[in-house]
Amino acid sequence: MTTRYFSFLIILLIINLKIFPQGSGIDKVGTTSFQFLKVITDARSTGMGEAYISVTNNADAVFWNPAALTKINGLDVSSSYVDWFLDVSLFSIAVAYRWEGIGSFGVFGMFNNLGSIEVTLADYLYRDASGNFNPGLTGETIQPGSQVIGISFGQELTDKFAYGLTVKYA
Repeated sequence: MTTRYFSFLIILLIINLKIFPQGSGIDKVGTTSFQFLKVITDARSTGMGEAYISVTNNADAVFWNPAALTKINGLDVSSSYVDWFLDVSLFSIAVAYRWEGIGSFGVFGMFNNLGSIEVTLADYLYRDASGNFNPGLTGETIQPGSQVIGISFGQELTDKFAYGLTVKYA
Protein backbone atom coordinates (compact mmCIF):
# COMPACT_ATOMS: atom_id res chain seq x y z
CA MET A 1 0.00 0.00 0.00
CA THR A 2 2.79 2.45 0.86
CA THR A 3 4.60 1.69 -2.40
CA ARG A 4 1.47 2.49 -4.40
CA TYR A 5 0.92 5.66 -2.40
CA PHE A 6 4.55 6.73 -2.82
CA SER A 7 4.44 5.97 -6.59
CA PHE A 8 1.24 7.97 -6.92
CA LEU A 9 2.85 10.97 -5.18
CA ILE A 10 5.94 10.79 -7.43
CA ILE A 11 3.79 10.68 -10.58
CA LEU A 12 1.67 13.56 -9.27
CA LEU A 13 4.83 15.58 -8.58
CA ILE A 14 6.22 14.96 -12.07
CA ILE A 15 2.93 15.97 -13.70
CA ASN A 16 2.79 19.09 -11.53
CA LEU A 17 6.32 20.11 -12.55
CA LYS A 18 5.42 19.69 -16.23
CA ILE A 19 2.17 21.63 -15.99
CA PHE A 20 3.41 24.42 -13.69
CA PRO A 21 7.09 25.00 -14.52
CA GLN A 22 9.12 27.17 -12.21
CA GLY A 23 8.79 30.87 -12.98
CA SER A 24 5.68 30.60 -15.15
CA GLY A 25 3.90 33.23 -13.04
CA ILE A 26 6.76 35.73 -12.86
CA ASP A 27 6.19 39.10 -14.52
CA LYS A 28 9.42 40.35 -15.98
CA VAL A 29 8.69 44.00 -15.34
CA GLY A 30 11.36 46.24 -16.80
CA THR A 31 12.70 43.59 -19.13
CA THR A 32 9.85 43.54 -21.62
CA SER A 33 8.50 46.23 -23.89
CA PHE A 34 5.27 48.24 -23.71
CA GLN A 35 5.26 48.44 -19.90
CA PHE A 36 4.11 52.07 -20.17
CA LEU A 37 0.70 50.80 -21.30
CA LYS A 38 0.10 49.62 -17.71
CA VAL A 39 0.31 53.20 -16.38
CA ILE A 40 -3.06 54.61 -15.35
CA THR A 41 -3.87 57.76 -17.30
CA ASP A 42 -6.11 59.71 -14.92
CA ALA A 43 -6.56 60.42 -11.22
CA ARG A 44 -10.20 59.35 -10.96
CA SER A 45 -9.58 55.77 -12.04
CA THR A 46 -6.43 55.58 -9.91
CA GLY A 47 -8.39 56.78 -6.90
CA MET A 48 -10.91 54.02 -7.51
CA GLY A 49 -8.17 51.40 -7.43
CA GLU A 50 -8.50 50.79 -11.17
CA ALA A 51 -12.06 49.49 -10.68
CA TYR A 52 -13.21 51.91 -13.36
CA ILE A 53 -14.24 49.79 -16.33
CA SER A 54 -17.99 49.91 -15.66
CA VAL A 55 -18.33 53.51 -14.48
CA THR A 56 -16.34 55.38 -17.10
CA ASN A 57 -18.59 57.91 -18.82
CA ASN A 58 -16.26 60.24 -20.68
CA ALA A 59 -13.58 60.14 -23.38
CA ASP A 60 -11.27 58.16 -21.05
CA ALA A 61 -13.40 55.14 -21.99
CA VAL A 62 -11.01 54.59 -24.90
CA PHE A 63 -8.40 53.48 -22.36
CA TRP A 64 -10.74 51.27 -20.32
CA ASN A 65 -13.88 50.12 -22.11
CA PRO A 66 -14.70 51.40 -25.61
CA ALA A 67 -18.31 50.26 -25.25
CA ALA A 68 -18.71 52.94 -22.56
CA LEU A 69 -18.19 55.61 -25.24
CA THR A 70 -21.94 55.25 -25.82
CA LYS A 71 -22.54 57.00 -22.46
CA ILE A 72 -21.21 60.37 -23.68
CA ASN A 73 -23.37 63.00 -25.33
CA GLY A 74 -21.91 64.99 -28.20
CA LEU A 75 -18.21 65.86 -27.93
CA ASP A 76 -15.98 65.00 -24.98
CA VAL A 77 -12.26 65.75 -24.51
CA SER A 78 -10.04 64.44 -21.77
CA SER A 79 -6.34 65.05 -21.14
CA SER A 80 -4.01 64.05 -18.35
CA TYR A 81 -0.40 64.60 -17.33
CA VAL A 82 1.38 62.32 -14.85
CA ASP A 83 4.70 63.54 -13.46
CA TRP A 84 6.36 60.45 -12.06
CA PHE A 85 9.56 60.00 -10.12
CA LEU A 86 13.02 60.14 -11.76
CA ASP A 87 11.97 62.51 -14.59
CA VAL A 88 9.46 60.04 -16.03
CA SER A 89 6.28 61.66 -17.33
CA LEU A 90 3.19 60.52 -19.20
CA PHE A 91 0.78 62.67 -21.20
CA SER A 92 -2.51 61.32 -22.53
CA ILE A 93 -5.31 62.85 -24.55
CA ALA A 94 -8.62 61.40 -25.72
CA VAL A 95 -11.35 62.91 -27.88
CA ALA A 96 -14.71 61.20 -28.37
CA TYR A 97 -17.85 62.11 -30.27
CA ARG A 98 -21.24 60.43 -30.36
CA TRP A 99 -23.30 60.41 -33.54
CA GLU A 100 -26.91 59.47 -32.88
CA GLY A 101 -27.96 56.42 -34.85
CA ILE A 102 -24.38 55.47 -35.79
CA GLY A 103 -22.30 55.13 -32.63
CA SER A 104 -19.47 56.77 -30.77
CA PHE A 105 -15.98 57.35 -32.13
CA GLY A 106 -12.84 58.17 -30.19
CA VAL A 107 -9.21 58.96 -30.95
CA PHE A 108 -6.48 58.93 -28.35
CA GLY A 109 -2.78 59.18 -27.75
CA MET A 110 -0.47 58.41 -24.87
CA PHE A 111 3.07 59.75 -24.83
CA ASN A 112 5.72 58.62 -22.35
CA ASN A 113 9.00 60.46 -21.69
CA LEU A 114 11.72 58.78 -19.63
CA GLY A 115 13.86 61.89 -19.15
CA SER A 116 17.55 62.16 -19.98
CA ILE A 117 19.81 59.13 -19.70
CA GLU A 118 23.59 59.23 -20.06
CA VAL A 119 24.92 56.84 -22.69
CA THR A 120 27.35 54.22 -21.40
CA LEU A 121 29.41 51.73 -23.38
CA ALA A 122 31.69 48.94 -22.24
CA ASP A 123 34.41 50.32 -24.55
CA TYR A 124 34.60 53.46 -22.39
CA LEU A 125 35.33 51.65 -19.12
CA TYR A 126 38.75 52.77 -17.97
CA ARG A 127 40.81 54.13 -15.09
CA ASP A 128 42.98 57.16 -15.93
CA ALA A 129 46.54 57.81 -14.73
CA SER A 130 45.36 59.61 -11.57
CA GLY A 131 43.18 56.63 -10.55
CA ASN A 132 39.78 58.11 -11.49
CA PHE A 133 37.37 55.52 -12.86
CA ASN A 134 35.05 56.19 -15.82
CA PRO A 135 32.03 53.82 -15.57
CA GLY A 136 31.58 53.81 -19.35
CA LEU A 137 30.16 57.33 -19.82
CA THR A 138 30.49 58.57 -23.40
CA GLY A 139 29.41 62.16 -22.76
CA GLU A 140 26.24 61.72 -24.82
CA THR A 141 22.68 61.76 -23.49
CA ILE A 142 19.52 60.29 -24.96
CA GLN A 143 15.86 60.99 -24.22
CA PRO A 144 13.95 57.74 -24.76
CA GLY A 145 10.20 57.63 -24.86
CA SER A 146 7.27 55.69 -26.21
CA GLN A 147 3.85 56.47 -27.55
CA VAL A 148 0.62 54.83 -28.53
CA ILE A 149 -2.14 56.22 -30.73
CA GLY A 150 -5.44 54.64 -31.54
CA ILE A 151 -9.06 54.86 -32.52
CA SER A 152 -12.13 53.41 -30.82
CA PHE A 153 -15.70 52.76 -31.79
CA GLY A 154 -18.64 51.96 -29.54
CA GLN A 155 -22.22 51.21 -30.45
CA GLU A 156 -25.31 50.65 -28.37
CA LEU A 157 -27.44 47.72 -29.53
CA THR A 158 -30.08 48.03 -26.82
CA ASP A 159 -30.46 50.23 -23.76
CA LYS A 160 -28.70 47.48 -21.75
CA PHE A 161 -26.08 46.21 -24.22
CA ALA A 162 -23.28 47.96 -26.06
CA TYR A 163 -20.06 46.81 -27.69
CA GLY A 164 -16.81 48.52 -28.51
CA LEU A 165 -13.61 48.05 -30.46
CA THR A 166 -10.20 49.71 -30.09
CA VAL A 167 -7.25 49.60 -32.47
CA LYS A 168 -3.85 50.78 -31.18
CA TYR A 169 -0.50 51.45 -32.75
CA ALA A 170 2.36 51.53 -30.24
